[in-house]
Amino acid sequence: MAAAELSAAVLETIGRAQEEAAEEMRSALAPVMPDGIDLDAAVEGHSRHDEMLDAFVRGCLPGQQDATAD
Repeated sequence: MAAAELSAAVLETIGRAQEEAAEEMRSALAPVMPDGIDLDAAVEGHSRHDEMLDAFVRGCLPGQQDATAD
């Protein structure tokens, strides 16, 4: 196999692996994301910290009890 062919095959394989890993991460995170938080934006690093803080205050983060209960 020529160097250019090998390089193309390696890059294609890496690209597929990255796509599969991203999809698995989204599948794992989706059930625990607070309401109102855009999962794709969070995964891509475009979420806003104030959204997470608001979710914390509302008690919507995984593991929190509902902040309005009592």
